[in-house]
Amino acid sequence: MADQMGDAMEQIGGDGFLINGPLSRVYVSQITDGLVPALQRKGLTRTEYGHATFRENLMAF
Repeated sequence: MADQMGDAMEQIGGDGFLINGPLSRVYVSQITDGLVPALQRKGLTRTEYGHATFRENLMAF
C-alpha cells in the first residue's frame, strides 16, 4: 500500500490522503502500526514533529 501511495503522489501530486474505513481497534492499529511506519521508511511522511503545538505542526505544511 505504501508503494502505491508513493506512486500516486509522484504521478498525480497532492498533499495527502483521506483514509476511510471502519473505526475499530484493528483498523486503527493496521494504519498506525503498519502503514505509517512503511511510509516513514520510504520518506513519505515525517518521523517526528518540529514544533511544540498541534497548530504549528499543521501549519508547517
